[in-house]
Amino acid sequence: MTKRRRIGLTTLSAVLMAFSMPGMVVSIPVWFSFAILLICLESLRSRHGFLIGYIFGYFYYSIAFWWLLPAFIREIPKTFNSFTPLVGFLVYIIAGLFVALYYGFFGFIFSWFSKKFKHHPFLLVFSTLSLLLFIEYLRSLPPLKFIGFRFTDALFDMSGILQLASVGGTELLLVLIGIVNLLIFMTWRSKGVSKQFWITSALIVFSVYALDQVITSFLPPPYSQKAQTIELAGVQTMITPLDKYYASENELIEDFQKLVKEVENTNKETDLFILPETYFLYDVNNYPNTVDMLEQTSKESSMSIVVPHIYENGDGYYNAVQLVYPNKGLGEEFYGKIELNPFTEYLPFENLLQVFSFLKFRNYLNKGETYTTFKIENMNAAFPICFESFFPNVFIDLKKNDANLFCVITNDGYFTHKTALIQHFKQLQIRAVETNSWICHVSNNGITGLVDPYGRVIQHSQPFVRNITYMDVPKEKRNNTIYMYIYHYLYLFILLLFGVFLIVSFVIK
Repeated sequence: MTKRRRIGLTTLSAVLMAFSMPGMVVSIPVWFSFAILLICLESLRSRHGFLIGYIFGYFYYSIAFWWLLPAFIREIPKTFNSFTPLVGFLVYIIAGLFVALYYGFFGFIFSWFSKKFKHHPFLLVFSTLSLLLFIEYLRSLPPLKFIGFRFTDALFDMSGILQLASVGGTELLLVLIGIVNLLIFMTWRSKGVSKQFWITSALIVFSVYALDQVITSFLPPPYSQKAQTIELAGVQTMITPLDKYYASENELIEDFQKLVKEVENTNKETDLFILPETYFLYDVNNYPNTVDMLEQTSKESSMSIVVPHIYENGDGYYNAVQLVYPNKGLGEEFYGKIELNPFTEYLPFENLLQVFSFLKFRNYLNKGETYTTFKIENMNAAFPICFESFFPNVFIDLKKNDANLFCVITNDGYFTHKTALIQHFKQLQIRAVETNSWICHVSNNGITGLVDPYGRVIQHSQPFVRNITYMDVPKEKRNNTIYMYIYHYLYLFILLLFGVFLIVSFVIK
């Protein structure tokens, strides 16, 4: 294979994988696009494999996350005036160059495995799977934690296959994707680009979709006829970041009262009124007028109110949630966001990366320390914040703290394209299966909606529209999943598995 053709096919592999992500084109390329990369890596020296993997990683990131570019060059600079659109563009480019290193490492090691296990196909398959899992482990390491754009995100529309996540989470789903792509790669190895190769590859992919349909047909209906429900009202406020940061207390109170009045006019018996992330960009505890208004509204309407705000204490600021109850007013307990966004909410490697401090929003935030849940209608509710929906550990630890209802509250106000909102919302489908839980999503821009414990979207709003979405969640305590019990030990197994294959590659001849 010529160098030009190899680079061209690598780019095609990245484009197809990016197109399979939620909100892009179609998900089916996830089952064969990675095989194209493996073909391009075949017979390369490790340093050349690094380059090919790096090219894949850069184009995959840049295309799949294209919606970050408008946020960096327009929305964030417009709100904070802390850097120019040109600087925002450079940040987007630099981020891609960094993230691509993970896939460069994959290419480096796979080229080594491919050479050492050339005559041992089973060792090649299993060592590659261990490498895929190890790369996911590397991306999850603090303090950066670049865990977005997983290949498994492409499986959002396959309810049957998603059920595997209850046993092994995204890791097991990644193994399935890896196996299918490796089968196609191994077929190419033995048959070349022939008629038999195309037929075999098509049958492999068809088998995956057939399996998905079989499993889906056995899934139970979302609601039991006897199930009692808790009624939620998720508010999609459509407040721009610029308006939010410069709104006065009176303006926010007036907007809030309009939203409550809209709920009351529907004559729906709402139990929980949910606002999106940091609706109040100040600590409501320090604003008596806000607290009085919230408590009076809660008491008169008999609704508990989710109050997302910036909680402040002597240690600093938290991206936080508190609840106002009809019978006791503003509760003292709060949930502080635990998985903070690097650069905007905290600065990783502070001494080394101080040059990027201009990316922060208003203040750097403290990491929450407690997986707090809130008692509502005899249920324990949990409120992960924003991109915590990408982190299985947040949901697992909250559920181990007796959460039986999740609601992700997020802003997404910096994202002006539907793709970003879809990719964020679709995370709920995997988190729901991993924890066997009902999960709702309340977003400033959208998408606001509800997902059942089998990862099926029950309802959702249209993005970029100010509205209120009413959601019914069964009052039930659901069992823990196998994945919840093994999650905190899984990475030890991944490290051990990869280490074993790495050692074997040096020993085998």
